[in-house]
Amino acid sequence: MALLFDVPDYKKIRVIIDTDAACEADDPFAIAQALMTPKFIVKGICAAQFGTPDTTAKSYGEILTVLDAMDMEAPVFMGEEGTLANVKGKELSPAAK
Repeated sequence: MALLFDVPDYKKIRVIIDTDAACEADDPFAIAQALMTPKFIVKGICAAQFGTPDTTAKSYGEILTVLDAMDMEAPVFMGEEGTLANVKGKELSPAAK
């Protein structure tokens, strides 16, 4: 979609999205909005957990679904699979790195 204006490069903002995308419907819409905002340069999308360790993978999958539906690309990173107390002393997730 062509816009009626151009955002100069010096006014663009680099953003990283941290999201529990599979938890509620608002996150996929926020991802889509950020990707379509001409002022944003989405440098990465990080999948977050929302309760139990398996939910990080669900969020990751939902992020990929949104990107696929929009026919867009962005770097996507898997976040921690548990709370900070549960991952203490373990290797950092790709999102944390």
